[in-house]
Amino acid sequence: MTFDNTAQCDLWIINPETNKPKTKRKKRPRKYLTYDEVQILRKGAKKSKRNARRNDFIILFMFTHGLRVEELIKTRWDQLDLDNALFHVERVKNGINSVHPLITEEIRYLTALKKKNLTNIYVFENERKVPFSNRAIYEIIEKAGKYTNLPFSINPHMLRHSCGFYLINKGMDIRMLQTFLGHVKVENTAHYSVVDYKRYGKYLEK
Repeated sequence: MTFDNTAQCDLWIINPETNKPKTKRKKRPRKYLTYDEVQILRKGAKKSKRNARRNDFIILFMFTHGLRVEELIKTRWDQLDLDNALFHVERVKNGINSVHPLITEEIRYLTALKKKNLTNIYVFENERKVPFSNRAIYEIIEKAGKYTNLPFSINPHMLRHSCGFYLINKGMDIRMLQTFLGHVKVENTAHYSVVDYKRYGKYLEK
């Protein structure tokens, strides 16, 4: 996937005394990553000195299922049917719950993790055996980004947007994407309908 809908703007910090800009901030990046950039981010996570495999899997899991941070850290083992490769996604913000298939890489990791954590309730727990905090997930993703050459900072919610753009460009119908991401209103899904510029080409060629 190679689409790029970059919308950047210069941001300035305003001095309240003079009402004039005093310093220039870094340009605001897109709110999503391309598929290739997600893979770069995963490689960054693998460079972590501790829990590299876990951090990589968190990125994969959030991207694959379009998860918000809160949905990730609240994921319980009883939501996962590893025998049938299914994930019963529970959305926050009064979103629509749905059932997603698990890909092979997820099944392998989760099966191995389950054997080590037979009594755990939550899938994503820290070394003290308590669920991750929102802040901890932000730090994991931001640190992975720092190990890459991506020219902007990364936050976890970008992975949810990345999922939406990726699936719509793979040909998923907007209504199906709505239920996949758990949106109550299709209007919340509509902004993902910006398609890969290469797909426009067949309509422009004479």
